[in-house]
Amino acid sequence: MSLLADTPAGDRPRGAAKPVKITKVEVLHLEKPLKERFWMANSPIGGYKPKASRLIVTVHTDAGITGHGEGSGGGADLFRKGFAELIVGEDPFMVGKIWEKMFAVTYGREPSSRGWAQTGVIAAMAPLDAAIYDIMAKSAGLPVYKFLGGYRDSVPVYVTGGYYREGKGIPELLTEVQGYVDQGINAIKLKVGGISGGVSVEDDYNRVKAVRQAHFTRNSAVESIHWRSRVRSESEPGGTQITRPFRARVSRTLYLFSTNCRVGGFNTFCQREPTNRRATHPDTSES
Repeated sequence: MSLLADTPAGDRPRGAAKPVKITKVEVLHLEKPLKERFWMANSPIGGYKPKASRLIVTVHTDAGITGHGEGSGGGADLFRKGFAELIVGEDPFMVGKIWEKMFAVTYGREPSSRGWAQTGVIAAMAPLDAAIYDIMAKSAGLPVYKFLGGYRDSVPVYVTGGYYREGKGIPELLTEVQGYVDQGINAIKLKVGGISGGVSVEDDYNRVKAVRQAHFTRNSAVESIHWRSRVRSESEPGGTQITRPFRARVSRTLYLFSTNCRVGGFNTFCQREPTNRRATHPDTSES
């Protein structure tokens, strides 16, 4: 006795009896120059002559169902060189097969023979993959989050901001954060670690402290440590536990959350650092 994966199920809806095929891909590339540079630790977002760009794709099928996906803007030139041909004719429900087919290009000859840069391939894959999931969800009559198993219709969010801006200081930073707060944002990820650009650890500390005192007077601070660096725990007036970097050798990112972010899946991110942690003196050698 053998089982065939493609054997029609007796309870399959009539509309789904015929395999769906991808017929066409439409691409919209949006791009706009930025008036100023927003610096990360070592480089500005979008390059030294920054620009904001997005890549919107629409994947069509012979069933009349279309899927939409959005990417960062990279890989737009690949679609002028035939990249969409890889998925035309494929069954969108074989999403894993399509993903492997696209990714295989990164270790094949296509980057050289067809001018498909490897980084561009990865960037182009993202919106296509999202669009295919959109097609599957629509075919099932479900929103994507529920198609993927989601069980609630909202999730906590935070905003990434506070990047270094040339000629701008703490007053401009506070104005920026106020804009997020006005939109109902109650958690923010601030950029720190600009030592290579002349931003000292003390400068970063003062930036974070100013934002917290102005907008997050009762909060937890959580660090995303990308590489090794040393920290010291202190307490400010009012008993607020803080974590202050010193002798930092690498970039760090610090998250600020207001107390009402303690909901759902964000509990793990909102935990305050234990107050009984042994303090480390700045001059103590690193173990």
